[in-house]
Amino acid sequence: MHLLAIPSLRWRLISVMVLAYITVAVVTGAASYKAQDTNLHQQLVRQARSDAALLATASIVPLSGNTGGQNVQLGALKTELDYVLKSQLRAQGVTYAFVVAQQGVVAQAGRGEHVKFDVYGGPQSGSLSRGRVWAVAPVISVTILGYAGVIVSNADIQSSLQQSLLIDIALGTIGLIIFILLSLVIARYILGPLAVLSRAAEAIRRGQLSARVTVNEGTELSTVA
Repeated sequence: MHLLAIPSLRWRLISVMVLAYITVAVVTGAASYKAQDTNLHQQLVRQARSDAALLATASIVPLSGNTGGQNVQLGALKTELDYVLKSQLRAQGVTYAFVVAQQGVVAQAGRGEHVKFDVYGGPQSGSLSRGRVWAVAPVISVTILGYAGVIVSNADIQSSLQQSLLIDIALGTIGLIIFILLSLVIARYILGPLAVLSRAAEAIRRGQLSARVTVNEGTELSTVA
């Protein structure tokens, strides 16, 4: 391998061991991060669906007076729903909540963006930019009165996950330094006798025929010696 064309066998061994360590660390680290990120997204979807369902349940009574073509005071309806929405926004990660009926948006709170959903469907959810998730649930009282939805962000948890990744990288760097030191010791233990044999062969090549090789018995190198 031209990439490992290193004259010293000791440094070849160390290089191979270090490359193996880095490869394993990177692959396992990336797989772990991906698994955590996927699990985080699934938890976020479940949370958004649960929050949307709770908001839909809380909106049944305010919206039930708006059926049958009755002309109700939407001001009182919005006030009641606004209280529900603000309490919903206090939930962890909820950045936007809304309730829509046949006449359009009845109440909303927070800064959100337009969410497209099927007005004839059941509970729905989807993904937005920057790791956000939306979910919508129908407000049902005999018939569908409207829809309640939320947008949930994982910004805080994502930041914690990134901090955890940085800590893992720092610990991995420390582990790499320790591994290199151990590799030096291992290489010296394994290749030390071979270095002795190499020096003796070089001395004989220079004409020092009295040179002798001292290698512990019981190894393949003792036979070569």
